[in-house]
Amino acid sequence: MFKTASLHWLLMILSLMELISVIHCQPIPHRIPGWKMNVKPNAAIQFEVFVDYVCPDSAVAYPTIRQLLDTYGDNIQITMYVLALPYHHNSFYASKLGTIIEHTNRPKWVFVEEIFKNQQQWFNTPTRNLTAAQVVQDMGKFLEQFDISSQDFQKLFWSDEIEETSRIAWKYATSRGVFGTPQFFVNGVPVLNAQDNWSVKDWSKILDPIIN
Repeated sequence: MFKTASLHWLLMILSLMELISVIHCQPIPHRIPGWKMNVKPNAAIQFEVFVDYVCPDSAVAYPTIRQLLDTYGDNIQITMYVLALPYHHNSFYASKLGTIIEHTNRPKWVFVEEIFKNQQQWFNTPTRNLTAAQVVQDMGKFLEQFDISSQDFQKLFWSDEIEETSRIAWKYATSRGVFGTPQFFVNGVPVLNAQDNWSVKDWSKILDPIIN
């Protein structure tokens, strides 16, 4: 039993040291990453969702998130963050598309709608025989609908600024303890039992008591 207890404490200490290391290395962003669907900083419900643009579950959850805004109006502020998951092989590249959209002041939510509609072309299986350069070129063609030329896209995509901003967004998500997508927070508290296919009715069981 002594050995088991000692091992338990050793693992706890190692985990704490790793957490301290992550926090120490975490860059402080110029502003908190994330896109606000509406600006209601004093709303009773502060709803946060972390998504991955190449995650099918994130695409399933997104329409309901939009409906929550219509349902709760001034009582809710919704903020969306991006966490590129490593097992979706093209996710970090896709997250850089969002960074480019923000950098060039293109319509953010039109982009989100479109990338979720078209995400399947960047799933692992369809791209398994493509090079990284081919995937990036394909993503550039996708952004042409937002009046971003191929030349401008390539310049932005490989720029240090877009790369660093996208990395900071990922690091911010991990600093919040986010490990998958979609992942939800209500007033700063993770709702770990929430499902991607929850309806507005399902969410109302959690949100209505806050405003009532």
